[in-house]
Order: sequence, then C-alpha cells, then structure tokens
Amino acid sequence: MAKAPTSSSKRRRQRRPNVPPYTGPIDAASGEDQDDVSLPAAPTAGQASGRSARPAPTAPGAPVDFRKEYGYVLKDLRNMAIVAAAMLALLLTLNFVVP
Repeated sequence: MAKAPTSSSKRRRQRRPNVPPYTGPIDAASGEDQDDVSLPAAPTAGQASGRSARPAPTAPGAPVDFRKEYGYVLKDLRNMAIVAAAMLALLLTLNFVVP
C-alpha cells in the first residue's frame, strides 16, 4: 500500500509555478516553432518592431555633446541639492528650537 503524501510534499508541489515549458522562438511568418535556437532577424525600415524608436547611433569617434544630451540630469541634481540643503537647515533649526 502506498503512503499518503505528507502535507510538506503537497506544499512543495503547490509552490512550483504553473507555467508552460519553454518551446523556443516562434517564426512570425509561419507561426510555427523553430527547432534551432537562433536570433530573430532585425526588422527592416518598413517593418515595425515592438520596441520604442531609438535614434540611430552616431558615427564612431564622433564627439558627443554631453551637456546637450544630459542637461536634465544637471537640473535634477541641482534641485536635489537645494532640497537637501533646505532639509539640513530645517533639521539644524529644529535641533536648537526643540530641546
């Protein structure tokens, strides 16, 4: 007679995620699974990809204007420094006011 499964083995089975096994990439043209694991072809100019549009990379060695590209970072850092200084001043003031 087989033993009844214990409660710990039931819990262990329930912990396993209920997901289908990986079947590999799907060929968009035929709709069937591919047997080989290869990278999908890059979309051409006429095809739409599922990713957001990114600007084309600049030529290698071309100088990049980081001030223009990341100007918002400097503004955010300045704003965070102002908030941090205000909070520090508030803490110092409260340190002297509230004994």
